[in-house]
Amino acid sequence: MLDCSCGIGTQAIGLALRGHRVTGTDISPRAAARAAREAARRGLSLRTAAADMRRLSFPDGRFDTVVCADNSLPHLLTEQDAHTPP
Repeated sequence: MLDCSCGIGTQAIGLALRGHRVTGTDISPRAAARAAREAARRGLSLRTAAADMRRLSFPDGRFDTVVCADNSLPHLLTEQDAHTPP
């Protein structure tokens, strides 16, 4: 599962606590690092990376589920930002 705007990990950690294998990305390197620290403090494995949700790059490129929660989508300011490139 990918949380493509994980912030400090609120949803990503909650999902991991429920047994999901989660990767969290955020445009803020500090937020992504804090998410990893918060997960580790709870004994959870949470892979994190600093990344812009409009341009994600993963070697296998596949997740079963992608989530983008809370107030992340309003930060996409143009219609083009909200569309995935072909």
